[in-house]
Amino acid sequence: MEIALFIIGIIQFFVLIMFFQMGGDIRDLKVRFDSKNSKVWLERYYKYKALKRNDEALHSLQEYIWLKLNKNNSNYEELANAWKDKFTMLNAEFPDKKQN
Repeated sequence: MEIALFIIGIIQFFVLIMFFQMGGDIRDLKVRFDSKNSKVWLERYYKYKALKRNDEALHSLQEYIWLKLNKNNSNYEELANAWKDKFTMLNAEFPDKKQN
């Protein structure tokens, strides 16, 4: 009987460890998904801008623009016209075109 309780205790210990490990994996997946989603970066930009965290707002805006630029830069001028003044307000320059 004592051996059975001991074995059950060991199994529960390993189940608990696996639960926390899976939780970490889910968090990593969420971070990876968020980093490739331009909408998330735009929402972060507005959040940080409202909180007056200009460095973080600039980083979020740069990531948003980088994800929105397509490979052949055909939308570069459109993005530059829409967002250049926001970069100026954050004391930064609009990013250069992507190099193919």
